[in-house]
Amino acid sequence: MNRHISHENSANEIFDALNNNMKPRWIKVVADYNPRGNVHTVITVDSRV
Repeated sequence: MNRHISHENSANEIFDALNNNMKPRWIKVVADYNPRGNVHTVITVDSRV
């Protein structure tokens, strides 16, 4: 399925899916995207924050 989604939302969706299905004590997802338009994006979602 193709759809438009921001980098932040895609990282949050991955985090939510893993967290809800696995129910870990702690989880951290790091989404490191290839540079686009000379901008390198790294999104970190952490359950401890």
